[in-house]
Amino acid sequence: MDTITQAIVQHNPPMSTEKEPLRAPPGAPELSQAISGDRAQVQSNSLTESSVQRSGVVIGIPAYNEGDTIESVVADALQYADEVVVVDDGSTDETAQLAQAAGATVIVHPQNKGYGATIQTLFARAHDTNASYLVTLDGDGQHEISDSSALVETCRNTDASVVIASRFLGGSTSNIPLYRRFGLAVINLLSNLAIRVRGGNTTISDTQSGFRAYDASAIEAVVETENIGFGMDASLDILFHVVNCGHNITEIPTTINYDIDGSSTHNPFAHGFNLIRAIAVEFARIRD
Repeated sequence: MDTITQAIVQHNPPMSTEKEPLRAPPGAPELSQAISGDRAQVQSNSLTESSVQRSGVVIGIPAYNEGDTIESVVADALQYADEVVVVDDGSTDETAQLAQAAGATVIVHPQNKGYGATIQTLFARAHDTNASYLVTLDGDGQHEISDSSALVETCRNTDASVVIASRFLGGSTSNIPLYRRFGLAVINLLSNLAIRVRGGNTTISDTQSGFRAYDASAIEAVVETENIGFGMDASLDILFHVVNCGHNITEIPTTINYDIDGSSTHNPFAHGFNLIRAIAVEFARIRD
């Protein structure tokens, strides 16, 4: 596999001086990093960065051309995290620079690799900085970022290793379009069937919510697997994997705002096809 060189721009220097390599999860591009004034430069993969102390809460934001919203999202997220990490997935706008200026640690994919690749990079970062919790959310401003605290507290105070912010639980607020609601209902039904066949005892109302919290054990489980894809189906792959590893999943209600320009750049039919394919792959693993 070709090595994809990446760069990390760290806004705030780490606390510890202990050196430790930053690793990508199996199957993901290798990570490199550089800090040079205000400009990120691509350097050799042999570079290392200082390891930080266990940081508590890391909020991770996958981003592609989110220049219109990323500053405000990062600013809000910093109120609820010890570190905010933005993975700029080959943006052609100033997403990376704006995120850095707002106070985020920025990891740059020089080429667009897809949602799953950005998620894998976020998990690698959280794992290698010994984060106690990783919260993932979108960079387009749809999520109620203050719910990050409730996600982490639920993770901390229950036996759940993964907590999902659901658009469909009682108490949630969402103006989700009808066609999306119908498609998600089908995906949720099939996904829960696969989880049940695997022996999971949790019914997930929103398997496609990207607003989630993971504890350290779930972070480690995801980093160590090779079964996470690089596309949008990664969200399902992660759920299947953590269930297979015996981790518990729970949900809390949340508010999602769809009245945002450019809030979704994914073709719903292609997206749905990829999710169905991911479910089919999981059923094939179950048979084996």
